Order: sequence, then C-alpha cells, then structure tokens
Amino acid sequence: MQELLTAFHMSANKGSLHVLDKQRLFAFAELAADSYQDVDEINQEIFYFLTKQDTKHWHEDTARALLREIRFGIELLRYRRTLETK
Repeated sequence: MQELLTAFHMSANKGSLHVLDKQRLFAFAELAADSYQDVDEINQEIFYFLTKQDTKHWHEDTARALLREIRFGIELLRYRRTLETK
C-alpha cells in the first residue's frame, strides 16, 4: 500500500487528479478494503502522509476531501464483499 500511496503523492498536483492518479487511488482502496485495518487508522495514515511529506505538502482541506472519497470507496468495497460472501 505504501508504494501506491507514494506514487500517487508524487504525481498528484495539489488536488488535481489525472486518470492515472484515480487508478492508483482505486488500487489503493482495493488493497485497503482487503486489509483488516480500521478505516479511521487508514485515513489518519494517509492524512499524515499527504500533509507532512518532505517533498510536496497538500493543503489540509484538500487532503480531508480526498480522505472522504477514499473512506467511501473502502467502505463500499468492504460492504460489497460481505454481500458476495453471503
């Protein structure tokens, strides 16, 4: 997951997401949905990563908006998988 997040962070332009960035985010959400880590922990990790990196800092509001989308994606994928296993 760290490699995907790093690749996303280095290519995204202050909240301007390109198609490749969205693909990376989707791949990240897929991996996160498969993990047993709590969504809040995942979001906290991502928020720290995006706003405290040495290279390119994201504005906190932009990072929070992105985290809402990631949270929704992870929760949706987890819900769909529980339905598939029933």
